[in-house]
Amino acid sequence: MGQVNVIKKGEAACYECEEKATQKVYPICTIRSTPDKPVHCVVWAKEAYKLLFGPQDASLLFEGLDAPEPSLYMPVVLAKPGEGGGEEAAVRYGVRVLKALFYDDLESRVAKGLYKSKEVQPVPVACLLGGEGGKTEEEWVEKVLGSQNSGAASSSTHEETKNGNGKGKADWTREVWEPEACVVELLRVFAALYSDPARSQHLGAYEFDKDDLLAMPFVAAATNLRAASFGIPAQSFHDSKGIAGNIVPAIATTNAMAAGLQVLEALKILRTSLLPPSLPAPTIVDAGCKVNYIVRAYAGRKRLLLQPTALHPPNPACVVCNRSGIDLVLNTHTTTLAFLVEKVLKGKLSFSQPSVLIGGDIIYEEGEDSDETLAALNLPKALSKLPAGGIKHETIMEIDDMSQELTLRINVYHQEWAEGEEEAPPEGFVLGGGAKQAIEAAAAGAAAQKEMREKAQSLYAKEEEVKESLRVGGGGAKKKKREDEEEKAAAAGGRGGGGEMEGPAGGQVKRPRLEGGGKDDVVMVVDDDDEEEKGVKGGEGEGGGGGGGGGQHQEAVICLD
Repeated sequence: MGQVNVIKKGEAACYECEEKATQKVYPICTIRSTPDKPVHCVVWAKEAYKLLFGPQDASLLFEGLDAPEPSLYMPVVLAKPGEGGGEEAAVRYGVRVLKALFYDDLESRVAKGLYKSKEVQPVPVACLLGGEGGKTEEEWVEKVLGSQNSGAASSSTHEETKNGNGKGKADWTREVWEPEACVVELLRVFAALYSDPARSQHLGAYEFDKDDLLAMPFVAAATNLRAASFGIPAQSFHDSKGIAGNIVPAIATTNAMAAGLQVLEALKILRTSLLPPSLPAPTIVDAGCKVNYIVRAYAGRKRLLLQPTALHPPNPACVVCNRSGIDLVLNTHTTTLAFLVEKVLKGKLSFSQPSVLIGGDIIYEEGEDSDETLAALNLPKALSKLPAGGIKHETIMEIDDMSQELTLRINVYHQEWAEGEEEAPPEGFVLGGGAKQAIEAAAAGAAAQKEMREKAQSLYAKEEEVKESLRVGGGGAKKKKREDEEEKAAAAGGRGGGGEMEGPAGGQVKRPRLEGGGKDDVVMVVDDDDEEEKGVKGGEGEGGGGGGGGGQHQEAVICLD
């Protein structure tokens, strides 16, 4: 449930010494087509927010108009209302977009049979369609704009009541909104963002923020509409916010226990300052500091809820407290410096004001007295086109952050991925101590699989050739084999039964019956050990023979494993 850990450089592990659990990534096909959990609907709703109000091409729902199987919603999404259209134009645009997303596109997919193997068939949101149980575009416009003009408040306006029913804010955040209420909430977001000039100028650049008064209601409402279509339990605003923002609920008693443990560990460190200066400076280990875990249930023989353990030693490979290097694999020809700074250095490595150096030359810097001209010049450039030789395969970058007193060495490796390649990382780069090894292992695995496929195809082709040769009847290989057997039988001087022929001494010897068909068929078995031919009878023969078994000879059958 919680823990208290004492950190001191060189004496105990820091926060970055232990690898943290990575956020779970869901397959794109699950998010777009086959959701079965509330979290899938929340992720889809966040992508829809990005598609409609943020950078469109960064959304998982974005499609080009020339896609092989274009969706029905993209042309509608791209047909944005003109400037100065006001709230009515924004709401009408929102109605068309919601109908395309939650009804038309889903109905088209069902009609194509894309869900015929699913246990639960998705159902389009009926209230978006005019008729019984639904509303037309005009009715939605009247409902949304009419309620706003009458003074009824909503969650989007961050008032204390919702829909004029007198319930407090704490009430509606815990309620599960019905589909019609979700549509109204979504349309109010469209009206707020498209009709307000101060907000509309930022369209295309909005990022989801769980604390945003428009973004979070949009995601909560879109989540429930998506869930309603696929038979997934709907979520309240509070629950959707917890999933969308990865919020772990805080427990007051646990926080109080953790605060008390922090004070106790601090007292242990302060007590060491009372020792005489003549004594060696004690470490936090000498002071008796521990890592204290607060567990949910009784554990161990003593059944304790507080579990103190020894401090963890520093990790020699830590990129923070031991200044170890870290590998970064990406496409240096297409990745820009702006992407490197925002997505990798700030997004993944949590740098605040990074400065990028190559061989001692500064190519980008932030903080006081930084060169803004240099930043504006280099940020749009591809990494390989940067000054000081650029960032290419096996380039070593040094990242400094004076605000955190942090220096990090990054080993860059160039790697190109084809579009749609399974091994391609979803973020466009691979970061970690063993990133290079991971890429090499993936490439080696792919090469091994290719070699195995080629070997299997070669064996299959050879097997087909042998089978084809054995199928030839009345001539070719089969006829030649029979002729060879006749010559061997004649030379053997009477092995097997059948017809007669003149032998070397003028006597009569048996000639094997080689004609195939019916019950006269037999199989010749060749023993590799003694190279002796054994006749194995396959039916009743017409004549008895001497020698090796008294049956007629026939060709061998070869079986390939």
